[in-house]
Amino acid sequence: MVELVKKAKKGDKESFSIIINNVKHKAYRVAYKYLKNEDDSMDAVCEGVVIAFKNIHMLKKPEYFETWFTKIVINQCNLQLKNRKKAEQITGMLQERIPAFNEDIYREELIIIKDKLKRMKPLDRNIIHLKFLLGYKFKDIAERLGIPESTVKTKAYKGIQELQKEI
Repeated sequence: MVELVKKAKKGDKESFSIIINNVKHKAYRVAYKYLKNEDDSMDAVCEGVVIAFKNIHMLKKPEYFETWFTKIVINQCNLQLKNRKKAEQITGMLQERIPAFNEDIYREELIIIKDKLKRMKPLDRNIIHLKFLLGYKFKDIAERLGIPESTVKTKAYKGIQELQKEI
């Protein structure tokens, strides 16, 4: 496996694919222990694969690939848990502000938000999705999209303001 990792570090996609196929099941089990949800665990592993592929050149010792990859997946799990906690806090704040939950109003607001998101420019919609739904940091979004961090912040806040106006 060490030889495959060395090839993958040099850019061999086939070797990377073979390595991931060897470790993905163990990584999924680790993710499931953290997240206790099949879909979230699969998302954590998939994000881990993307991150590992982009950063495999940074792996210093090829013999530790599995440990390195598992750590990436654990970091993704922790990010998801952090986002869950944020969502719970927001839900709690909303419940405090809204004395009685009205399902009809909720559906109407959800329809308005979805409609507004559809009408946004793809870049703006993508930034809002990455920041507020997936929990990425502004810096990471900027790197991923290849635009300045200040632009990402501006578009995120303007997009949220537009959504709040609609509601």
